[in-house]
Amino acid sequence: MTDSPKPSSRGPDQCPTDSWGRVSANTLVWYAELDGILTAPADPFGSPTMAKARENNFTGKRGETVFAFLIGKKCNGRFWFYTEFLDGKAEAKDFTVYCIEPACYEATFFAQVKATSRGYTGKGKNRKLRVNVSEKDVQRLKRLTGPAFIVGIDVESEEGYLVPVTKHSRRKYSGIPCRHKIDCTLIQQLWQSVESYWAQRDMAATKSLLS
Repeated sequence: MTDSPKPSSRGPDQCPTDSWGRVSANTLVWYAELDGILTAPADPFGSPTMAKARENNFTGKRGETVFAFLIGKKCNGRFWFYTEFLDGKAEAKDFTVYCIEPACYEATFFAQVKATSRGYTGKGKNRKLRVNVSEKDVQRLKRLTGPAFIVGIDVESEEGYLVPVTKHSRRKYSGIPCRHKIDCTLIQQLWQSVESYWAQRDMAATKSLLS
């Protein structure tokens, strides 16, 4: 009767062997897999930096979807706005938003959407959504030829907040105030405001080089 093999090791650099110096197939496979893990090139998309970039990208896309849904809601028996997503075609502008059935034929505003899942700071009148808007973006929005708004979107609660951009707006924003939540009351008030802005402008040319 022979003794059963007893695990032993020939040294720290070698695989464990039995008493006859044999290496089991399972041990060889395990070491091969371990060697592959340790020597495989790092996956750039698996790095914390790339993972964060992917999350920010998905958050931004979700914010754009939520904004289009919120501003396009049916309120008081009718729709008030429809959106055109610009998909990076214009600096600082994510959407052109159109009033539906304005008296002045066409009335629009521009929107830059900032989305986050990081929640809020402050309470009450000081409550702000944790998103930032750079001075560069604010200046670009100020130069647009029509009403412009910054839109803060909370992708967790799927709520949104508007901040009008005027010549008196601050230089940049550290947090979006939550005073103007996108709901049916605001949607109807916003439609009236945008429609009135364009209705009061005489867009017809008074003179032409061809006349």
